Amino acid sequence: MIWDNVRVMLNYGVGIAFHDVETEEVHNIDSIVSHYNIAQNIITSKLNGRGCKILAEPNGNYDYVKAALVYNPIQLMTAQNNTKDTLYPFKVVSDLNKKLIHRYDNKDPNMYRSIIVDNLISDREKRKAIHVLAHATDYNWVSFLEWINDQYGKDGDDSVWFPSMEEYYEYNYYRIHSKIETAINGNILKIKIRMPAGQYFYYPSITLNLKGIRAENIQSIQTDDVITGFSYGNYEEGTMLNIDCYKYLYERALFFSEQYLANPTDDNSKDAFYFINQLKESDKKNELLRRIGY
Repeated sequence: MIWDNVRVMLNYGVGIAFHDVETEEVHNIDSIVSHYNIAQNIITSKLNGRGCKILAEPNGNYDYVKAALVYNPIQLMTAQNNTKDTLYPFKVVSDLNKKLIHRYDNKDPNMYRSIIVDNLISDREKRKAIHVLAHATDYNWVSFLEWINDQYGKDGDDSVWFPSMEEYYEYNYYRIHSKIETAINGNILKIKIRMPAGQYFYYPSITLNLKGIRAENIQSIQTDDVITGFSYGNYEEGTMLNIDCYKYLYERALFFSEQYLANPTDDNSKDAFYFINQLKESDKKNELLRRIGY
């Protein structure tokens, strides 16, 4: 894989993480920290300033975790051994900074089917986040991902969220640290949300649940220009507002639209529609849909 591949993958929401670094002193904390910094400088230079804040511990070497604890840019760590924190998303009350989260290291993806099914039997507060480690894939992994899609994804009950560790960390950080102000004037509800970002944050999105208000009872919703992607719908207790403040969401949709217009294949069409569909309702969104034939 080359850096151009990574740049393309980042457009699809893929996260990045530290793993091995180029030190021969693999148990020397100072050396590992020094090489974290070298690697970070390479990453930011190749990815136009984007830095890395996640550690995926390599080879069960806990000294990488010790080094990460003193290297400030690393904000979350994951490993399969010596972990103190199992992630229960419905019970999280901290921003998870410097936490070491447990990951599974089953090489057979079919093992995860039973883990998922057993997890769903429990009350939601007792359900674990399932963090999967895979160094190599084959058809069994493809079959496993298809099963997730068919059971819990867009072709199933649409209940699964499949973020990278990086995206989950940011989402939870915003959930903990966001400040919400509300004001009511007649039948108009005004909501102001302040979402303070940490270092190297790239997924500025949050879901706001309005209890007691059904989507069909909302006459209209207006958002400011900071919000680039927006959708809403009912959940069991009210209306769920999905808010995306990614600065270049329109530019990304425009790029993939132009890719399709230059080379109108089915894959390019799907990409263009996928990214356009992330935009909030607007004249610019409708124009892009018109251009690609929707």
